[in-house]
Amino acid sequence: MFITLAAFRELLVLDPTHKLDADYAPRVMTPFFEAGQSVNDQGALEFRGGKVETTAKTVASVSVEVGRDPMKMGRSVVFHVREGAGWKATPVVLSAGKATLAVEGAEVSWWAELMGDADAQLALVGSEAAPQTAAPPPPVVLAPAPVLVPPPPPPLVSAASPGAPVRTASYFVLGGAVVAAGAGAIFGVKSSTAFGQINTVQRDGNGVITGLTETQAAALGASAARDGTIANACFIGAGALAVGGALMWWLGAPVAVAAGPGGVVVSGRLP
Repeated sequence: MFITLAAFRELLVLDPTHKLDADYAPRVMTPFFEAGQSVNDQGALEFRGGKVETTAKTVASVSVEVGRDPMKMGRSVVFHVREGAGWKATPVVLSAGKATLAVEGAEVSWWAELMGDADAQLALVGSEAAPQTAAPPPPVVLAPAPVLVPPPPPPLVSAASPGAPVRTASYFVLGGAVVAAGAGAIFGVKSSTAFGQINTVQRDGNGVITGLTETQAAALGASAARDGTIANACFIGAGALAVGGALMWWLGAPVAVAAGPGGVVVSGRLP
């Protein structure tokens, strides 16, 4: 028995896992191993399903393609499409390693044979017992658009007015004004009393003071001047505190701030 290298290559290109059923003489095993190495280097025949064209409701075409054919064995493809209880065979010539068959149906069962010289079957995509099935993609079900319901207006919740602490502080400022005014009155009375003592002191016929010594008169005058200065400062401070306290009391009038449908509502009562 003599088998050529080309014959073994064709065998292994179609069936790369094929094993010989016995150990033969070197004139058989050598070309077999050489053919196996060649197929390992170049790859085996690849025949697979291709693109399926569909419309919204039907299948328009099915196709196959030859991914690799190292020995250029493929010549044509025979498509088998189910029609009723049988199969309709349609040969299609390979073009650039592809073959396409136009079909029509909501679901198409089919299989294909890759044919070589002398109508030899080289490979299959599917089979009569296990055909391929093509169908259009399921329709896209769009979820209903959500209904946008505007949120209800926020409740009218009053917020504490930041002016309340200001009005409270105004009472302390006004109290300070009263204290300063009282201190000014005290120092003013002391100053007036001292000046009164100087003005009512006894004098001789020439107008010279006789009821006080010069030193006492000088000390009493200095004390009266100092007390007068302090009294004036207290009265000025009391006036400033009174004005500031009154302004703080006015600005600290109680108000309410709340969110409304159209914005912010400010309400309250001014004194």
